[in-house]
Amino acid sequence: MRTGYDASTGCLVSSIPSRHPQANLALISHSSNRPGLERAPVLFFHGATVPTFMTSAFRIDGTSWFDALAAAKRPIYGIDLLGYGESDPYPSSSEGEEINPADFGPGRELVSEIDVVVDAIRRECHADKVHIIAISRGAIPAGYYATEHPEKVQTITFHGPITRQVGLGRSVSQKYFGVPELPRVSHFAVSAKERFVLLRDDRPAGTESPLEEDFVRNWAAIYSQRAHGDASKVDEPIRAPMGFAVDIFNAWEDTYFDETRLTMPTFIIRGEWDQYLTPAVSCQRMFEVISNSRKLYLQLPEGTHSMMFERCRRALYRHTSQFLIENE
Repeated sequence: MRTGYDASTGCLVSSIPSRHPQANLALISHSSNRPGLERAPVLFFHGATVPTFMTSAFRIDGTSWFDALAAAKRPIYGIDLLGYGESDPYPSSSEGEEINPADFGPGRELVSEIDVVVDAIRRECHADKVHIIAISRGAIPAGYYATEHPEKVQTITFHGPITRQVGLGRSVSQKYFGVPELPRVSHFAVSAKERFVLLRDDRPAGTESPLEEDFVRNWAAIYSQRAHGDASKVDEPIRAPMGFAVDIFNAWEDTYFDETRLTMPTFIIRGEWDQYLTPAVSCQRMFEVISNSRKLYLQLPEGTHSMMFERCRRALYRHTSQFLIENE
């Protein structure tokens, strides 16, 4: 794995041992992090197929979500789960070995690994707890962690979370894999260009894309450069471990972490135009069962599942920063 300073994001990459021998996770930290910052640290979880440098740490017109929260003089971190971004890939399976997609990083299986990362951050920052911000599918590993280790979580924020639904798992598997049950494969492949098109077209018919122009111009090429070492290879596949698909399939077949055990202050934020991946009705149900009274559910106008890349991103930064400050 690559470690050291990344100039385009203003972040540092360090390694944390994973639960797999000879494989390491990437812990990404904002370069402004330093001893003595009084506010509790933030740990970001990326979503289904795109890592930290291309999501919360990605700069649009010079500013990322990392940068916006770091400006409040708090330590900011992100974790690349195994097989993503700056982390090591999953160890290769033995030839002829039957593949189980549930062996490649579903959220419930990651709790002990996440705990090592959280404890490293707590030691480095001399902090009792961390704030968690989870993006899309990142809600699932983050949710399992927060409900099993609430004593280490100050708050949890869900950005367009994959939520509990009923009876949709087989249909989404059919859509993306051509079969109603998840195939026995280890990884899902999607190119930077294909991923960009999904982001661009995820909006109601007849509406203008809310994506920031700087993002539209640069994101796919930068992603290709990071993944392939060549900005022109936007059509080349980028592999993501199948654990994310297991999590989404399970969530949409009503197997999910116990939301009633979210005992810390909780913030759910979704985009008005996010109709499929994070529907309003499922967010409302989640909000209602959360046990902590310090909870907030906010919908941003004309936002989609990808608010951090869109014109509403400044409101996203402002609301999340305020939530953290109010719940230190």
